[in-house]
Amino acid sequence: MNACKPHEAAALLGQVYRLSLRDKQIGFTNANVGGVCFHYTLRASEMLSGTGRQMFQQRILRHHFHELTPDFTIQAVSEPLGLFRVAYWDSLYDYVILYRIDQNTVTAIGWDYLFLTKEDVSQKLLSVEERFPEVMGTAKTLDYIKQNGCSIARFGDGEFNLILGKDTPFQKYSPALSARLLEVLKTPSDENFLVCIPQRNPRYNNPANIIGELNFWEHYWYKRFDTVGKMLVNPMYGDAFVSRDAVFYENPLESIKGLWGNRDVVFVTGKGSRFFESSALFGNVASKGFIWVRAVDAFDDYDAILSDCLNIPGSALFLLALGATATVLAHDLSKAGRQALDIGHLPNSYDQYLGLIHSPEVLPVLS
Repeated sequence: MNACKPHEAAALLGQVYRLSLRDKQIGFTNANVGGVCFHYTLRASEMLSGTGRQMFQQRILRHHFHELTPDFTIQAVSEPLGLFRVAYWDSLYDYVILYRIDQNTVTAIGWDYLFLTKEDVSQKLLSVEERFPEVMGTAKTLDYIKQNGCSIARFGDGEFNLILGKDTPFQKYSPALSARLLEVLKTPSDENFLVCIPQRNPRYNNPANIIGELNFWEHYWYKRFDTVGKMLVNPMYGDAFVSRDAVFYENPLESIKGLWGNRDVVFVTGKGSRFFESSALFGNVASKGFIWVRAVDAFDDYDAILSDCLNIPGSALFLLALGATATVLAHDLSKAGRQALDIGHLPNSYDQYLGLIHSPEVLPVLS
């Protein structure tokens, strides 16, 4: 039996000890599968649905009980404790199911991301670094917006995932939205419109050691650059973190607020969403208005949202906090000769910078 590397075994054992009483509760049981009883804790059930449980059972039965067919993704975590893990490979996250064997009873205890060291993936990380397009820092992005009076559309993991057919907490996937996002992503940046993406391995908004030794964005690009990288056709991009905590660490507050200072502003955002009008950020506007839309699946009402924006007279600046819908809306408003800034979680990110919250993502999707 192959054994896990010591660092992976230590991480998995640590997870076992940290499981809450609720996570340890048995949520599902298959009493007799080929003479073996399978239990699934609530934690393990997060990853193993009906078909997932069947595949798991087949792999465990073949390896441990019946044919004794070697499965090299199964490794011992602690043989004295009867603990093992089996690995799965997904399009975004590779993960393992941790389980215990006690005679003819198998208990799926939990799951974790497959532990990766930088040495494990060093060649791939180097390849991504060599091919990654140039991304302006937040300061240059702010300067570009001020100098040109342009609109910006931001892409993060959510927007990339929607292009690739994955739902997000704010927006379900649709072919129409996927096509529009890809159109915007491939739009050449000019003095009227700037496409923004995250840097390869940024200093901020990049949780460390989240997948083994890899930071969040290191892992994201490790898994997705071969696919997403083909869509990045522009030679240079703005920095998508112009709306995250990075912008406050890297720029004076007054410089950020200068984007909308003494402007007539219209906020376009979801009613009951995480967004709030921060007086510390927006107290310098000349006037303000709101277009309230649904907080989840806003793209379903896209035509009406665009129409409401175009019906606003004058030279108002649109500040968009509307998930992936804002990415498309900023593009279309720019084409119509209006200025729109996709500001996303900016007020929440300011609270993060001040130490009031851990990150915007810990807040409820709906208030």
